[in-house]
Amino acid sequence: MDDEIKNVYFSIDKEYQVFEQGIRYVSDREVIDRDKTQYNYVKRYEDLGDGWFYYLHHYNRVKDEDVFREIAWSKLTEEDKKTILPGSIKGNVFLEDGENIGYKLDNKKRKIVVSVTYHTEMDGLLGPYKMYFDPSTKKLIGYAYRY
Repeated sequence: MDDEIKNVYFSIDKEYQVFEQGIRYVSDREVIDRDKTQYNYVKRYEDLGDGWFYYLHHYNRVKDEDVFREIAWSKLTEEDKKTILPGSIKGNVFLEDGENIGYKLDNKKRKIVVSVTYHTEMDGLLGPYKMYFDPSTKKLIGYAYRY
């Protein structure tokens, strides 16, 4: 049992799917180094000493988010683009659970996906345009249903 890694989290502030910050104890420093992800979300750790770290995770800040926006924008037709609200032209880019994909273009199960959402004049009736991408390959993998 001495080889078991111990973690303790104290949350200071959190907004679901946006950010989380707190203080974390880790018995093995290598856990912190491995915990930093390559594309998912920005994590910041500050070493407070004796295994304690301040952390700040921005779940809604995706690396290469402009690339995902450009790809998503290119998938919209000219008619679709005309209905996008002016404040939504940039598109909202988030990391989401892979189970959120409404219509999959393949049958793969993914733990996380990147979504790009464009709000339209018809959101109340049909919902926004929302596309899902593989965070590694940046390939379009699905859509949210519009009704």
